[in-house]
Amino acid sequence: MIDTGQKIKQFTGCHGNAEISTMALDANETRLLTGSTDGTVKIWDFNGYCHHTLNVGQDGAVDISQILILEKTILVTGWERAIAVFRPQNFNQFFIQPEEWKGGIQHHHDILCAAFLPPQTVVTGSYDGEIVLWNNSTESAHHVLHPDYQRLLKSKLDTKPQKLLSAGRSHSTHPVADQSTMGVRNFEIDTEGKNAVMRLCFLKARKNTAVTGGANLVSCGGSGYVRFWDIYKKQLLAEFLAHSGAGTIIMSTDKMNRYLTTGDLDGWLKIWDIEEYCLNSSKNKITKAPTLIRSFQPHEDRISSLEMCEPGGQLLIISSSADCSICVTGVCNAPVWIFGQAKHWHIENYLFLPKRDTNLVESEIQKEISLFSKEESCLDPTEHSLLNKKNKDDSTYNVRPSEDINLGIKYKERSTCMKETQKPYYGEVIKKSFSAFRSLSIGVLEELPEVNKPAFLLDPEKYFRKEPEEERPQIPEAPSLF
Repeated sequence: MIDTGQKIKQFTGCHGNAEISTMALDANETRLLTGSTDGTVKIWDFNGYCHHTLNVGQDGAVDISQILILEKTILVTGWERAIAVFRPQNFNQFFIQPEEWKGGIQHHHDILCAAFLPPQTVVTGSYDGEIVLWNNSTESAHHVLHPDYQRLLKSKLDTKPQKLLSAGRSHSTHPVADQSTMGVRNFEIDTEGKNAVMRLCFLKARKNTAVTGGANLVSCGGSGYVRFWDIYKKQLLAEFLAHSGAGTIIMSTDKMNRYLTTGDLDGWLKIWDIEEYCLNSSKNKITKAPTLIRSFQPHEDRISSLEMCEPGGQLLIISSSADCSICVTGVCNAPVWIFGQAKHWHIENYLFLPKRDTNLVESEIQKEISLFSKEESCLDPTEHSLLNKKNKDDSTYNVRPSEDINLGIKYKERSTCMKETQKPYYGEVIKKSFSAFRSLSIGVLEELPEVNKPAFLLDPEKYFRKEPEEERPQIPEAPSLF
């Protein structure tokens, strides 16, 4: 329960020994869908009964990254170039095979995420940084967006050549137009994941962007960048570096699109005010970041999922991590709670309505930090310690779980054996340093002064020779009594 952190129900062994990589709820929130690294999606009720198994990987292992539930279809993405589509009206048996996606394959690299904008727009993001725009009704793709270029796709029924909208900055291996009529026009394909699209979010609260302009789609991923797009004008309006040197990032936004939350591989979480950001179209791309409200570190490892919700009208951020913890906190003035603790909290006693002012004064920050040291706090002093306060900005500090917090498994013992953290694409590895040294210098060793050998080394016979055994007097035998 989000109010107290108490565990209500637990399903175990849902996919055998395979890891659960993503989850989703249906529209009525009566069915839970779990996607796994074994290439299947299972549909559960809350009594723990599995109704169907969707065979996404075609009996092969596929790391499923997202399940997108629409009105008539279920779209599944995960390290494949094609979209796996399932139609619930055809679920007449336990094992369900994927059906054909009419649009075919439009991505050059694996699809990592997807998002839906009513009434019929679907977008998918891939490892090479391309965002493909689809019509969900016809299942056809019509445009590709990329930080370096945008292009129009030619449908299967269209015999006219593709139209180039804007040129990229460099060359590539994939032609995007009819070579017989336009010549070869190539773009560089990102094979290192620098522009990988890990999350896509539509700004659904901005309802008039088709007329007034402005951003209505946000993407994030490789190299720590966040980008704002106008999908109607097919234009990149803004991009900014949210997490420097942190590799790939993920994000989430609230229903009113006032705040954007981002999380990185090191467990850092940042909250941005985007209510007034990119509301209008402009010829020049914006590179200035929106107002940073809060920056802190609730986890010790990669943040794997982020959600924003408003129970009782209070905006909360829920984050899960590879350190086996799930945390919840508020936007401005709230401590960090960790689910599954022996002592339950009462979250309504510690939440404050978020300030609408874009500038956080220092007094507000000090008030926020002081919440952690109060004796009447919902957590014991041993359960949360405020460490390594930083001076990057007025709202930046570390919050790390201590040894006393029960994470379900001994993460700290496991982390000492893990010297490498896997990047979420193509098996590349980020090597993290666990050393206490900042730098090492190598120089010429000075000659040691001559050392006199000790006496026992110069004359070992004197100190280590064996002493001769002394002759023992013989004891006369006792006289016999008989």
